[in-house]
Amino acid sequence: MEQRLRHFSILLPATSSPTSTTVKCTPWTDQDLYVKFHLTGEEIAYLETAIRPME
Repeated sequence: MEQRLRHFSILLPATSSPTSTTVKCTPWTDQDLYVKFHLTGEEIAYLETAIRPME
């Protein structure tokens, strides 16, 4: 399941400079997303059956 949602990423500024356009992509794990969006066990079960693994 982790690979299913890996394409979601957070963009973080690489520097504190307000003019910087460089970003760092940090991949999410499925568990990270479940926690971030406060998913219930029922919602997680649905996602795991409805979304095909990425290959």
